[in-house]
Parts: sequence; C-alpha cells; structure tokens
Amino acid sequence: MKAINIFGKSVPIAVVLMVVLALTATAVLVSYLSNTIRANAEVRSPIELRIGTVWNDLATGSIVIGPIYGGESIELFVSTQNLASVSITGTMWNIVANEDGITCGDFSSLTARVLNMDGTEKYPSETIGCEVIDANSVRLITTPTEPWTWAVGLHDIADITAVFEEGAHGTYIVSTYVHQ
Repeated sequence: MKAINIFGKSVPIAVVLMVVLALTATAVLVSYLSNTIRANAEVRSPIELRIGTVWNDLATGSIVIGPIYGGESIELFVSTQNLASVSITGTMWNIVANEDGITCGDFSSLTARVLNMDGTEKYPSETIGCEVIDANSVRLITTPTEPWTWAVGLHDIADITAVFEEGAHGTYIVSTYVHQ
C-alpha cells in the first residue's frame, strides 16, 4: 500500500483520499442545508392620469377627437389621482405636438380651471402659459406653482380649453404626464 509523508508521519493514500472525499461531501451538503427565499415587489406609478372630453367619462389611454376646425375650441379634462399612501411631488407636463409645426401662436386662447370630483369648480379659470420646446412641440403650463404636491388620495380634474387660431391645421397630439 502506497503512503505519503504528512508532518513526518506515513499516511496511506487511501486514508488521505477518504478524508478529501468526506470534506468535499460535507462542503456540498452545506449549500443544501437551507432553501432560498425571494420577495418580488411590483412598483407602479403613484399618479394615475385620465383624459377625456367629458369631465365624468375619462380614459387611461389615448382618445381620438375631431375633426376640429381652425377657429374652434377644444375642451379636455385631465384627471390626476394620487394612488400612493404618501404625498407625491412632481411637475405636470402637457405637451402639444404637430408634425406640420406648432408655435404658441396656433392658439388664440388657453385657459384652465380645476374641478372637484363632483364637477364643481375648485379653482377658477385662468389663462395658462405656453412655451416652445422645438419646431414641432409646445408645453402648456397649467400648474400655478411647480412642482405640485398631490396629497394622499388627492383626485382632481383639470379642465383645459384651447381655442385654435383660424389658420391652425394638422394633427395636434396632446401628451400629459407627471415627472419628478
């Protein structure tokens, strides 16, 4: 029987192999002494937006309006609801785009007011601002102070009215979102 010298003592190779195998088996067993646990959390946007042309019939996706002619007005209702259990602070962005080009001069009037959930007026109508982003988009500035804080459970409806200039034409796309 072959032996090796360990610390000055002769040890049979078979014994060394058995010790190595026992240590390896023990190491493999250690990883199976407990299960693995995991928790998945789906985090959603805290502010839900809805849009429509009637204050109490709003959609969460896209809507199609029209046709509308130059010189006419459009009234959009945008609902914001804080679904979180904490106050949320952000800035409301209302972007109007037109691939044919757009300026703030495409509108003869821009107004907004805020309604309670029963349709009564919460804040009176006021002229809203408009700023050019680029040749194909403008931002309508509807919040009196930015950023805005939505208290827990706050659910308001913005009533935005835009009157187009007579020469306005093309497809106007309104996109609304809240960002930090």
